[in-house]
Amino acid sequence: KNSLPRPQRPLVTGQQVPYLGEEYTLQIQQAGKGSVSMRPGELLVSIPKRVRQREKYCRQQLLDWYRQQAQSVFRQKVAEQALRIGVQVRSTKIRSYRARWGSCSQHGELTFNWKLLLAPEAICEHVVIHELCHLKEHNHSPAFWHWVSQYDPDFRAHIDWLKKHGQMLEL
Repeated sequence: KNSLPRPQRPLVTGQQVPYLGEEYTLQIQQAGKGSVSMRPGELLVSIPKRVRQREKYCRQQLLDWYRQQAQSVFRQKVAEQALRIGVQVRSTKIRSYRARWGSCSQHGELTFNWKLLLAPEAICEHVVIHELCHLKEHNHSPAFWHWVSQYDPDFRAHIDWLKKHGQMLEL
């Protein structure tokens, strides 16, 4: 599509960082080893003293943390929704895509973009339902959209939200 650079938020103490629809205040501290942890209202990034490029290091720590979180968040959501929809999933993977939120193979292998964790939780649910419905109908036919509407009655609003805000889901 367009090749404009994506907006990157400055990663400094006090910066607001989204996670599943909530804003967390970034707290960056010096520590013995690098880590990311979540506290009520805060995301705490620890950076070793020896690190020179602190913002680059902080960004990488956060990217790794979001990917880890995505693995467990999407596994749980897929398990819950697959049961509800009545489909079998072979695997759930996390990727970083520029212009895709999820995918579903013919064999039941689902892939999700970790950047969805920067969106409200309802948007994550929508993408999970969308991909799981492809296990019933592997296309975007009226039958497919009928299934999606059964499990996500607000799917049109969720699609609109992604169209409007999706390019801003960046760290």
